[in-house]
Amino acid sequence: MNSRGSNLGLREERTLRGADGKRKQPRTSLDHLPEAKKAEILWVKNLIFEEFAAAIEGRRAYDVRDGKILRLILHGPYATGAWVDDPAGIYFADYEMLAVVSSDRLADVGEFWLECERKLLFATTNREHLRTPVRLTVQSLAGIDRQVEQGDRYFHRVLDEGVVLHDTPGLLRPEHVTAPNGDSAAEATFHLEEGLALVDEFLGSAKLSFAKGWRRKAAFDLHQATERLYNIVLLVLVGRTPHTHNIVQLRRLAEGSTDRLSDVWPAETKEDRRCFELLRSAYNKARYNRHYRVSEDELRWMLDQVEYLYDLTEEVCDGWIAGQESALDAQAATSPSAELRPLGRRARAAVEDRTARKRLVADYQEALTAHPEPIADAKRLPHPKNAIKDALLAELDEADTLETVRALTECFLSLGKWLLLNEHELAVLEATRSDSNAGILDDREAKRNRDYARLANRVSANTIVLGAEMEHGALRLP
Repeated sequence: MNSRGSNLGLREERTLRGADGKRKQPRTSLDHLPEAKKAEILWVKNLIFEEFAAAIEGRRAYDVRDGKILRLILHGPYATGAWVDDPAGIYFADYEMLAVVSSDRLADVGEFWLECERKLLFATTNREHLRTPVRLTVQSLAGIDRQVEQGDRYFHRVLDEGVVLHDTPGLLRPEHVTAPNGDSAAEATFHLEEGLALVDEFLGSAKLSFAKGWRRKAAFDLHQATERLYNIVLLVLVGRTPHTHNIVQLRRLAEGSTDRLSDVWPAETKEDRRCFELLRSAYNKARYNRHYRVSEDELRWMLDQVEYLYDLTEEVCDGWIAGQESALDAQAATSPSAELRPLGRRARAAVEDRTARKRLVADYQEALTAHPEPIADAKRLPHPKNAIKDALLAELDEADTLETVRALTECFLSLGKWLLLNEHELAVLEATRSDSNAGILDDREAKRNRDYARLANRVSANTIVLGAEMEHGALRLP
């Protein structure tokens, strides 16, 4: 007890004041869950408090000896009601819990929480009291205050959607300081573009390894691509991703954030489940276990599903970013100082680069006239391939006549041939081109543009792969 007759520090004492009736009341009910789930959550709660008490017993440090768990919050799918429970596929959503402790030191997992995590893991394996995995996050009250004050979207979401399992009387929820839409969109755009560039590298490496017959290496690269795609979804939609290579855990978190990803991995057949298990275990076994084996058909299944996850990730994240930018632009349009507010990313790029973009497209069309045959050397292009791709996509966004759509479609198809996209993706482009020739200029145009964007992101990887296939005589140019 300190000189003020309290066991808490100054910051905690300032927080522990009378509750404001205008504040949103936290949820405390688990009535939306089945009785078996409620019993498991109660057992986990009791274990957390027991292990915490054992961890600080006999400690004399001022910030440890009187330490407390001030709040315990259940968040994630079991709080929102969107959990997945599939015993046949041995797939369960995690219980996600946030323990708020009274000092920064008590949030040290290595010093105070390892035994608790060990017992939770053993209980999940033993399945006597618990069959659902638990993901426990520990933060100090001061740490959460700092994060919320900085506009951290992850903790905003936890506090808004979570169910409070334990609370200290009078403890206030931190004041939310919402990050501006422009900041959120810019941060999400950075995570998306940086992440997809890395995924392209992993996919290119996987395809090259597949072409060379290096199946274990291909499986490992596909695991890395999957891991990164789930990281992108969580960073964009939630604002945070755990540091783990466990794609099952990442999958649960990502699917809890958006149901768009829930059908990526089919599990109807034994073969489907085996393929996913081979992908899951590739991070360790493909490198260190000499008994790990994966067939060509299983690798093709993995590659198809990872590319499907790639497409959905890009669509979901682009949609979220577009929503943030639309809100920012709408806010700017109605603000008295609208001229002082920044435009969204797409609007800003359109204003700044329209003239240069048209010049770049014209240069590319001139190069096509001079070199009509497909070539593999990107150095023959008048500008970097990504710049050409972005310019063509931007022009397609603004195209308002059938003739313009046809011309730009031809350019994009030629870009694919120049860089030797694989036959499947060329077929998709040909089908898309036939749609435009039929005069379809309705809402399918937006989907067509998204298809172009996703295909162009793989140009570099496919160039490497087809080069390897040509080397082995698997591909014959006309």
